[in-house]
Amino acid sequence: MVELYVNGVRVDADDHMTWDEIRGMRDMQLSMSDKYMISDRFALLSDERQTELLAYRQTLRDLPQDYDTIDELEMPNQLEWMTED
Repeated sequence: MVELYVNGVRVDADDHMTWDEIRGMRDMQLSMSDKYMISDRFALLSDERQTELLAYRQTLRDLPQDYDTIDELEMPNQLEWMTED
C-alpha cells in the first residue's frame, strides 16, 4: 500500500496522486535496475539475485493493472543489494 502523508497525517493516496505519477515512479525504478539486465552483468549475478531481480522487475511492470485504486497499491522496495553499487 502506498502510504502518503501530508503534514504528518496519512491521507488517501487516490486524492493526492495520479496513475501517471505512479507510472513515473515505476519507470524510474525500472530504469535504475536496467544496468543489471545487460547480459554480461546479469551473468555475474548469483542465481538467487537473478531470480530476485526478474521478480522485482516483473512486479514493477505489472503496475498499475494489478490494482483498482492507488490507495491499495503496494510498491515494491528496491532490492537491498542494488544499493551496494
